[in-house]
Amino acid sequence: MTHTFYGKHPFAAPNPIIVEEENGMLASLARASRSSPNAQVLGRNGEIPLRDFFDRYLPYTLRAATGHVVSPTGSVSPQLDVMILDARYPLLAQNSDGSVLAMLHALVWAIEVKTSLRSRDMRQLWRTASMLASLSEEIDGYAEHSSGVRSAGFAYHLGQALKATINSYHQALSAHKCQLSLTVLRLPERDQPHERILGVEFAVGYLVGATQPRTSTTRLSQTPLSDLYYDVVRWGYHALHRRSWTAGDISEQIRKYMNSTSYSWSDYERDMNIGE
Repeated sequence: MTHTFYGKHPFAAPNPIIVEEENGMLASLARASRSSPNAQVLGRNGEIPLRDFFDRYLPYTLRAATGHVVSPTGSVSPQLDVMILDARYPLLAQNSDGSVLAMLHALVWAIEVKTSLRSRDMRQLWRTASMLASLSEEIDGYAEHSSGVRSAGFAYHLGQALKATINSYHQALSAHKCQLSLTVLRLPERDQPHERILGVEFAVGYLVGATQPRTSTTRLSQTPLSDLYYDVVRWGYHALHRRSWTAGDISEQIRKYMNSTSYSWSDYERDMNIGE
């Protein structure tokens, strides 16, 4: 007898609900690749399905967006494909293409999306993670991995052998002080076992009480998107708990980013030549 599981799926088994989500995202990317050779078109058609997935699944405490974050001193991040934001914070700007400018205080996760991951992409992902780690130093407490910004990469496919990717990740880890996790939906065909469809995850581990990464792990996954979503939500709430900012704290933080645009009556009278 077969059983349909509603809710929590069995340990070490594919998540049947997220399997369908993965298949839909892969089909969307495949359709785009057949319709256009343009790298920017393919990139957008990789980013949008992931953001749409988070839009549908994230709790209202968090929201997904694309764009930039700005620090209280005015430093701006690189373009971020997917930002997971604390929804209590207002946006500073939203453009007609849907991209936003958000407060650094609101950022919980930054996820860069690649259609096919290669070693050269790994270097760019680590650079972005390093820049965010440097930017985060402006905020007290963000240096702690348990409350700061998490950086991640998401790819639909591996563009090289699994072993070469593992080596590239470990080499980059030794050269950077920040953390970066990676999720790849599908291994290459030559690395797939029989009767299984697998992806892979790369993560940085910490020793208890440490603020810098000490170990790295590689884990095969039958539904990588499910594991990424689990990490985003679970760790997102953990980070908000560690930050422990009250509504009053957030009110004061907003003052660091926004000002009143009031215009005095005396200036008005001067500019209108009133009383001359």
